[in-house]
Amino acid sequence: MRLLTLILLLAASGQALAEACLIVPQEASANMSVCQQNRSIPPHIFRAGFCQPRINGRKATVSFTEQCPGGAIATCRNAQTPGTLYRQDILYYGSQHALAALRNTCERRNNGVWLGR
Repeated sequence: MRLLTLILLLAASGQALAEACLIVPQEASANMSVCQQNRSIPPHIFRAGFCQPRINGRKATVSFTEQCPGGAIATCRNAQTPGTLYRQDILYYGSQHALAALRNTCERRNNGVWLGR
């Protein structure tokens, strides 16, 4: 009964339950993984639309978990997907090579707060 009450309170407040998806490229040459931590996206939309990798024709493995793992080299906090009101944190793991471009996308396209180098 308490769990049902908690779920109803969270739904009424517009907050999503803790949920994340880890996206890992299947190619050995890919040196960057991403984890998306849900902030305000309805769970069914998060799983169906936000955690579907589109990495220039590359295949990736997606796994769902309660939260992103530690060890990220950078984070785009409170990122907003253009054209929506939904927010998420995007954590980056691996090579620091692409961080400059990722920071630009985070701050300018997603109105996020960049935490990293």
